[in-house]
Amino acid sequence: MNECIKEGILEKFLRKCRAEAIEVSIFEYDEEWEMKKLRQAEYDAGVMDGKSEGEYKKLLTQICKKLAKNKSLQQIAEELEEDEDTIRPLYEAAKAAAPEYDIDKIYNSLFSLKK
Repeated sequence: MNECIKEGILEKFLRKCRAEAIEVSIFEYDEEWEMKKLRQAEYDAGVMDGKSEGEYKKLLTQICKKLAKNKSLQQIAEELEEDEDTIRPLYEAAKAAAPEYDIDKIYNSLFSLKK
C-alpha cells in the first residue's frame, strides 16, 4: 500500500480509505477458494483436451480402417460424412503410416506438443 502511495497509484483514494483498503485486501482474499478455482480451470482444460484427442483418434481409427480397404479420400469423406478438406491431413498422415497404422504415432505426428 505504501509503495502504491509513493508511486502515485490511487494515492488519493488510498490515503482517504487506507483502513478500508487494508481490511478488504486481508479479509476478501481467500487463497483456498482461489486455488480451488485454479484447479477446476486446469481440470476442465484437461478434460477438453482429452475429449478432443479422443475424437481425433476415433476419426483416425476410422480412416485407417477404410484405408486398409483401399478406399479413396473421397470415399472415406463421404462414408464418414466429413468434408474432404477437413480429413485430408488425417488421411495423408494415416496413409504415410501404412500398413502399421499406429494411431498414437499418427496422432503425435499431427498434434505434437508445441512447448
